[in-house]
Amino acid sequence: EFITGTSVNGVPEWAAHLQDKRTSLGVTDQKHIWDPDLPRWLLDYTQFHAEALANVTDDTSFLMYTCDPKKWRCGGTGDRLLGMVQLFYLALLTGRVFLIGSFGPFPLTDTVVENLIQWSFMPDTPMSDARMIHAVYMREPASLQLSKLQEDPVRLVLASCNWFHPGKWWQSAAMKQYLAKYGIDPTATAPPKQLFRWAFHVLFRKSTAVQLQMRTMKDELGLQHRDRYVGIHVRIGDKYQGWGHDRRTPMSALGAFLECGQRMQQVVLSDDAETANDGHRPIMFVASDSHAAKARLAEMDNTTRSVDIVLFHTDLSSPHVDGAKVGNLALWAELFLL
Repeated sequence: EFITGTSVNGVPEWAAHLQDKRTSLGVTDQKHIWDPDLPRWLLDYTQFHAEALANVTDDTSFLMYTCDPKKWRCGGTGDRLLGMVQLFYLALLTGRVFLIGSFGPFPLTDTVVENLIQWSFMPDTPMSDARMIHAVYMREPASLQLSKLQEDPVRLVLASCNWFHPGKWWQSAAMKQYLAKYGIDPTATAPPKQLFRWAFHVLFRKSTAVQLQMRTMKDELGLQHRDRYVGIHVRIGDKYQGWGHDRRTPMSALGAFLECGQRMQQVVLSDDAETANDGHRPIMFVASDSHAAKARLAEMDNTTRSVDIVLFHTDLSSPHVDGAKVGNLALWAELFLL
């Protein structure tokens, strides 16, 4: 429906190289590669991206998310993902090829790999000829950011960013101009709730290492392949980890988290006849930066489950301590389980 010229398995011909790359990694589950909800205007950008990289010229311009943890804080995993999505849409609206160069504290490709676009491509432009845009610049109004980038003659722009406000982008003049040829007026509607999910799907799929980590976690949680479960994320912000965070959620609020999870268990029961027939509430998976919070929730409700992992913060933990690499994989596996 969206793209002409597809192969027998539904993968566009221009993306065949990505299909081959995924297959060579030994990841055989191909059914989640294409999201049927992706809009035409977004799929058209993936085609533009592929064609641009297939024929790179001196006129090809790039926008690369980057983070050098030796020079500045880039935020945790959530902050970084928000920044990548923000810059992805900025590249789309300014006709630039979006790239990601994220290598610290561990290479991003340890945990996620390319899905629909080849964001790990490294242009031959010397870094000395690139322009670096810091997060402060990225906090300027969307219209100003877009006009600056559109007028910037620099071929390679490197950017650091850790936030995403979909409303500003969806209703910007640039988005209205971009979507006009698709018959869409973004200023007349609220931004689609799927904006982040769409971008994430275009960019990423789970690495083999994370898939294996998830399989191990599911076994430990007692989850079968197709079991439905409820996921809860409790961010306490304990300072005992040495991260220096202010508290995000007091331990006294755990009851509210549990009550929410129990309500969702009832939703699953009412929506799943097979589960309802056996009378068992689905497992409540708890991910948290606090071992104490997970233990307390387990005492409060025997359907809660958690995995004993090495707690790792992308921006604040040291990558050199024992278990840091395993902790990073566990962090992403928990994220995908949630």
